[in-house]
Amino acid sequence: MKLYWVIAIVCSLVFTNSIPATLISPTLTEFVVFSEGKMSFNADVAIAGSIGAGDKFTVDNNLILLGNLYARSRAIIGSNSEISGAVLADDLVKLKSDSQSGNIESAKIYLKENTVVSGDVQYQKKLSKHKTSAIIGNQLGPIQLALWQQPQMSFAPILPQTETENQYFKSESEHTLEPGSYDKLKVKPYGTLFLSAGQYNFNNIILSKGVLVVADTRNGNITINVTGDFKSYDDVTFGNAGGGQVTMNVGDNLTIGNDNQFYINLTAWDDIVVKKRSLVAGTILGKDKVKLYQEVQVNPAMQFSYSFPEVPEPAAILFLLVGTIIIFHRGSKIHTHK
Repeated sequence: MKLYWVIAIVCSLVFTNSIPATLISPTLTEFVVFSEGKMSFNADVAIAGSIGAGDKFTVDNNLILLGNLYARSRAIIGSNSEISGAVLADDLVKLKSDSQSGNIESAKIYLKENTVVSGDVQYQKKLSKHKTSAIIGNQLGPIQLALWQQPQMSFAPILPQTETENQYFKSESEHTLEPGSYDKLKVKPYGTLFLSAGQYNFNNIILSKGVLVVADTRNGNITINVTGDFKSYDDVTFGNAGGGQVTMNVGDNLTIGNDNQFYINLTAWDDIVVKKRSLVAGTILGKDKVKLYQEVQVNPAMQFSYSFPEVPEPAAILFLLVGTIIIFHRGSKIHTHK
């Protein structure tokens, strides 16, 4: 497994301190993943923080969520999932077999085989619990429940005017692009692109297979505005080196390919799709639908774990295990760079 960091340890510490179900007015900044529309996850997704869906939320098996879950209509949680915080949905919460959560609040609640609620259960219309399920806290209902006060993203921003100059970079080439306004940006397979502190404006962006983008924030933050679509193919790394923030604002669709590593914050005013085994070390905010494929991981705390200019694996645990070996190796061998 690539990155199940310290998730089991954190789960054991957080699970007994679930946020009360009365917390129903979160602000947008409290979410790690947020969508004003539907949100769906495939199996084995891990999220370090709270998530919010403005419509239906569904997830396949083995979700690990270190935070709260809010859904405007329904929250359907697959088997063998662990949610450290509260689950709140206006219409229905279904906790499938062998899953556990903190407090649950909804009009209708269904607890399947071997589920555990480590907190209170509050329902308005119906509570259906299997005989093997367990509620550690209080069981309250039928009672009148307050609706979740969903935060709203702003309207699509008026992004700066782009220019007519295209930026096309060849395969396996290395380039530096200064802040400014451009038309289209396309980096072909295994190219490397360096960005510096400031603001970049594009019409659309395509990052081909194996591309490395290094955002050098040693001298300040970087903002990337894309009026149209953003798309990355497989094995792309978008690193943040230097300790500053990197934020990408996309006017239309934002798609991240398989096995990507993005150490930046992502906002889109249309759909967001993150494909298999990708890491987003930042936040994901979508005006429309958000879809995370199998084994995607979202952990903003890792945003500054990327080292300048390159690190093979981003996992914090990996740094601790092999740090000494890397230092010894680098001290005993001269490296040359093209």
